[in-house]
Amino acid sequence: MRIVVPERVRSSWELWFDPRQVPELVAATERRAADAIEAWELEAIEPLGDGNVAIVCGCRHRGRPAVLKVTPRMREQTHRRDETDALRVWAGVAPEVLATRDDGWTALLERIEPGVTLKSCSDRLAAMTILGKVAGRLHRYPPGAGFASLADSRAVARWREYLEHAPDARAELEDLLATSRDPVLLHLDLHRGNVLRDRTGWRVIDPKPRLGDRHAECFVFLAHARYLPERDTAATLEAWIARYATAAQLDERRMRRWIAVRAEAELGWWPRGEPGWGDDMARLLAALDAHLRGP
Repeated sequence: MRIVVPERVRSSWELWFDPRQVPELVAATERRAADAIEAWELEAIEPLGDGNVAIVCGCRHRGRPAVLKVTPRMREQTHRRDETDALRVWAGVAPEVLATRDDGWTALLERIEPGVTLKSCSDRLAAMTILGKVAGRLHRYPPGAGFASLADSRAVARWREYLEHAPDARAELEDLLATSRDPVLLHLDLHRGNVLRDRTGWRVIDPKPRLGDRHAECFVFLAHARYLPERDTAATLEAWIARYATAAQLDERRMRRWIAVRAEAELGWWPRGEPGWGDDMARLLAALDAHLRGP
């Protein structure tokens, strides 16, 4: 069976990668998906989700519901085991890893059922409580060995680059990294779309795992910035932060610092003048600043 890279995924690759390499990347990823389906004898293939990074399909493997995930791999990239290694660490909170191939860039995972995402929860305060509890639970797992440090990661290298427009935020990032203690295994992409319901509770998918300060687990606020209201923006954000921090047992002040740094970095990455994500980050930063200034 031939799997086709969805147009929305292709568009994301054109934004994140060299557009000239995207046709080759599409062909290679589709070929890897077909090879995995044949090698693992997968059946009942169906596209899943609304992600923008990988090809994700529901399937059946030896009669068992499963998920095939094929992540794009540039020619020069080598092993990629961090995601599946993290899923193994978080046994019981993450899907079981059934098999991998392509040096870890293709994975066969347990299918979480019914698999309804936390997006189904329209009460944002309640969702923040759930997300905070999930984060706290993940951070209690001993991370084991082999995971890269957040401070030494390519992500932080990019944040430093994107913060050239904001020297104060760049200095704040360096201070946060220097004062981090007792590192935990971070998900780093924890938001409502990556938390799914099974028959007993909530499970996580799609981590970008690194070892670091538990307060850096704040991407949810970047993902939710679009939902901040025009009125009472700062008060709404503070209510979200209080709920999440309480549930995850985090220090609110330190988490605000991480949120601000991450939002500034995202603002620096987003093309100037283009609507969308950059506007969300500007609104988030304005709400944080309004809280600091007070009434």
